[in-house]
Order: sequence, then C-alpha cells, then structure tokens
Amino acid sequence: MSLTLTITVIPNSSHQKCIIDKAGRLKCYIHSAPEKNKANYELIDLLADKLTLSKRLITIIKGQTQKTKVLHIDSQISYHQCLMLLGIEQQLNIESS
Repeated sequence: MSLTLTITVIPNSSHQKCIIDKAGRLKCYIHSAPEKNKANYELIDLLADKLTLSKRLITIIKGQTQKTKVLHIDSQISYHQCLMLLGIEQQLNIESS
C-alpha cells in the first residue's frame, strides 16, 4: 500500500508548515528557494520528519520544477494519518467548529 499526494509548495517562506487552503488543496511552506533542487529536498525532509519515515520512501513523481508536485509515499500510512501527523487534522477540526 502507498499514498499519492498532490502538494503545492510555497518556497522562500519565513515559516515551515503544511496546511489545507480554503479550496481544499494541501500546501507546504518551506524556507528554501526553488533553485538547485533545494526546495524539493527540504519538502522531502519536512515530510519525512513529520511522518516519521525514511526520506527514501518519499519520491516526487511529477512536478520536479513546478510549485505543484505529486509525491509517492511508499508506506502503510493513510491520507487521514498523514494529515494528522502533519498537524492539519487539528486545523480542520478547529475551522469546522
């Protein structure tokens, strides 16, 4: 089992976090500039850290040079678990209250 995520990356950010925007899209804010793969590496590092997975289990399969990326996560993690580990599940619960 694996998980495929579509993520919009916001580079050059002052903070590092993942959110669901008002349109329901997953967005990740990262510090790195989108040059020399720095943003891609930081995105994978961030996700691996938050999801407690090895970086080698996360692959960008589409959008290497685009803001919107499709990632393959080779793990038993579900989409719901992924959002919870990224801290987004709590954000969704607060907004719907």
